[in-house]
Amino acid sequence: TMKILEAKHKRGFITKDQLEAAIAQLESPIAIPTTASGVTPVATQPQPTTPTEPASFGTPSKLLDNLRLQGGGADDYPVNKQSKAMGPYQFDPLTVQMLHKQGYKFNVMDEEESRAAADYYLPQLLKQHSSDWNKALAAYGGFVTKDPTSYINKIIKLPVCIKFL
Repeated sequence: TMKILEAKHKRGFITKDQLEAAIAQLESPIAIPTTASGVTPVATQPQPTTPTEPASFGTPSKLLDNLRLQGGGADDYPVNKQSKAMGPYQFDPLTVQMLHKQGYKFNVMDEEESRAAADYYLPQLLKQHSSDWNKALAAYGGFVTKDPTSYINKIIKLPVCIKFL
């Protein structure tokens, strides 16, 4: 994670101030809210008409940061040659198609738009998987038959660790 940030700084994609702010953010824990019964609430905000409208669908910001670092790495326009997943948040073409059919249109290669789309999509997966973040993240990562443990641990245990309440 630090190497990715340093590489982006070295290549001129982020300033020294942005690098320092990112490092500070990496050192603070993530809290995923839960109700008294221990269930993570699924966001109920209305869907924005475009992903650039300010809205949060309840995905912890640092979890989105971890997804970005895990999926896109230092590449600003990543494409996974095996899965065909694209963009900084690694959306596969069928997921992009599904979200577009739901009326959520976004540019998969645009950092802000794809982050907003991930924020919109993850609560759907969380709801489908009975508020189980591990299962939701496994579904996001496209794991059907392969063990998703390594992927999930990378998302949850990156230096911007998620602290479950």
